Amino acid sequence: MHYHLIGICGTAMASLAGMLQARGHRVTGSDQNVYPPMSTMLEALGITVMQGYKAEHLTPQPDCVIVGNAIPRGNPEVEETLTRKLLYRSQAETVKEEFIRGRRSLVLAGTMPRGATPEEDSRLAAALLSSAKEVEEHDYAAASVRRVLAPLCETLDASSPGPELLTLPNVYHLGTRVVGRLAAERSALALAAALHPTAAVGGDPTDVAVELIRELEGMDRARYAGPVGWMDASGNGEWGIALRCAQLDPADGRRARLVAGCGIVAGSVPAAEVAETLAKFRPMRTALDQAL
Repeated sequence: MHYHLIGICGTAMASLAGMLQARGHRVTGSDQNVYPPMSTMLEALGITVMQGYKAEHLTPQPDCVIVGNAIPRGNPEVEETLTRKLLYRSQAETVKEEFIRGRRSLVLAGTMPRGATPEEDSRLAAALLSSAKEVEEHDYAAASVRRVLAPLCETLDASSPGPELLTLPNVYHLGTRVVGRLAAERSALALAAALHPTAAVGGDPTDVAVELIRELEGMDRARYAGPVGWMDASGNGEWGIALRCAQLDPADGRRARLVAGCGIVAGSVPAAEVAETLAKFRPMRTALDQAL
């Protein structure tokens, strides 16, 4: 997308120009006085800054014109924007559209323990990426996230050809990044509520799987697998799933209940799932050992 900023050399507008370029947009701008330090920053970023305000600065035609807060009616570029009925926004509207309404989700499912040697570690990483069973487990979780978010978003980018490898100290995970732009304002908590439970912890199809899990699992999950995170007064936030966690006994602070688990699909091997669960316990067990 091509953004043109009228009044680009102000501190806020120049910063916005850099942020838009970092997101992959083409950015140009104009200002009556091109002056440092912001002009120096814009030059270093390779952003074209035109001296003065002229109607011809809007050729070639930008996709959106951002009008600085101090730019009045009568400005040649503002009037040209209105005459040609170009899309235009204020600085605040652009921040809201580009950086607040956009939402990201990282889907994790499919796990392999880390190896004891570099050679074993590389072998296990390759085995995870090529495992039909692990990729199937991951695909259930990624599909459930896309299915929930799609009707809430005007755009949803989940075009990755396959999961990527996420490396943690004790395990490898398969991960897929899903990026969307909301069709209407919703808080991060509202999105977390819509997504919970994902297939990673509640199975698929959700309604049937949750009932079956409740019957077969034989335990009260309590806080395990529930959403945990934060949200500010504007609804921005970050939420995850409470996995590989521990809950201290309220009656005895020296005791803790640790919970971890696995996603079970048709190709699951019981012994391998037990080994994966033990690997997932390792971070909490290590933390508790160090606290003793």
